[in-house]
Amino acid sequence: LQKLYDSGLTCEKIAEQLGSSKATVSKWLGVHQINTRPPNSYERKIKRISKEENTLYEYIKSIYSEDIIQSNRSVLNGKELDIYIPNHNLAIEYNGLYSHLYRPHESNESLIKGKSYHLKKTLGCSEKGIQLLQFYSDEWLFKTDIVKSIISSKLNLNQKIYARKCEKVILSTHEKNEFLNQNHIQGEDKSKIKLGLKYDDELVCVMTFCKSRFNNNYEWELSRFSNKIGLNVIGGFSKLLKWFQSEYNGNIVSYADRRYSNGNVYSKNKFEVVRINSPSYYYVDKNCMKRYNRMMFQKKLIGAYDCTEYEKAKELGFNKIYDCGTICYGLNF
Repeated sequence: LQKLYDSGLTCEKIAEQLGSSKATVSKWLGVHQINTRPPNSYERKIKRISKEENTLYEYIKSIYSEDIIQSNRSVLNGKELDIYIPNHNLAIEYNGLYSHLYRPHESNESLIKGKSYHLKKTLGCSEKGIQLLQFYSDEWLFKTDIVKSIISSKLNLNQKIYARKCEKVILSTHEKNEFLNQNHIQGEDKSKIKLGLKYDDELVCVMTFCKSRFNNNYEWELSRFSNKIGLNVIGGFSKLLKWFQSEYNGNIVSYADRRYSNGNVYSKNKFEVVRINSPSYYYVDKNCMKRYNRMMFQKKLIGAYDCTEYEKAKELGFNKIYDCGTICYGLNF
């Protein structure tokens, strides 16, 4: 019985082999004190995958020919990963806005989708040397090309251009906003310093800075860094950062979104971890089509005078969805 169970068979399969029943096998596993696996550690026989998630899988399959595993439950000991690409130590979660809403009245964590739910998956993968990318469904639906480019980059499939062959340019606000809206998953920002790289007269890389907004120990905040979709400008981050340092004084702070960044680009450029910020949240409309910045739901803005922000937002038809938090990096020079 021990040998059959250790081979990975379920109680049901062992019962079939022995001409017995699942209940009898379970009973004798207990009698012989054989430690059993949690039910979720088995791969599901029926995998219910949304149409949108499947389009993400089909895209990866169209650009990548090695192993791609859907609905993997072995990496995180029963917790499911939507897509796992073992040869690149990469996993991807498609977080549907409806299915990943915060539901505090449910009975277990997998249904509640609380503050630490998404972060725990990121940390669990990281402990095993796997980077987990997590995208919300509105990002896949409305920023498809940007999401595709992020995944393609992680699979080392993007076209490569070397920064040393690029020309440095100062951008107008219009040029900067247009580029970020087309190429950065967070879109445009309010930055005042807008630096770019052009290759054959085409803008291929942008880095922006503003005054530090959240940390008084730093003068500048590196607000956005983005390559053109489908491209990786090798050395682009370093070249633009050094250009900024040659023109402006003061230390720099920046934030890596843990849903799709492990902060490697900061570490390679001598930034140090200042602090790790706990998960925050967005609000999602009742049709579950779009996320809104939580700052739009401050109590004074939504009229939450005799209740909490969350209670008022629910009354207005919105619900929370949590992210994975950020890593704050600082650079002194």
